Amino acid sequence: MKAEDFNEKLIKHKSLLKNYALNLTRNSEDAEDLFHDTYLRAFLNKDKFNEATNFRAWMCTIMKNIFINSYRRATKKMEVFKNTIEGEPFYESTATDKIRNLAGIEDIQKAIETLRWDYKYCFMKYFEGFKYQEIADELNIPIGNIKTNIFQARKKLKAQLTR
Repeated sequence: MKAEDFNEKLIKHKSLLKNYALNLTRNSEDAEDLFHDTYLRAFLNKDKFNEATNFRAWMCTIMKNIFINSYRRATKKMEVFKNTIEGEPFYESTATDKIRNLAGIEDIQKAIETLRWDYKYCFMKYFEGFKYQEIADELNIPIGNIKTNIFQARKKLKAQLTR
């Protein structure tokens, strides 16, 4: 497919994709971000588009996958902070609870800084939402080493933070 044809199809489906993004996110700013991320991903992968397939469905699938991956990353981040201090949620409402939670975050950051470089790097990449295989490919080491590094980082952090 020529670049001009591809761009015409993108423009043709613009309003549909914006509405779909809004339907997924329920927030106009997030929808706009999702829309732009989808356009970028589609443009970068335009050579993978098969002209025999439905362009609109292809774009909606890209958008849905970006949305799901973003949601999963956000969920993982909340899980880490959810029970930082004595099982209390990170997002407490009173000022004293917020101060106690911020102190807990400082303790977590200090504990992370004490980790070996490879443990810390793998743990932080995983925390940011990267998959084991993505981290392994980036570091050019086996996936088993990545899993071990993350496990060891969690174990050491748990030991340091329970003291």
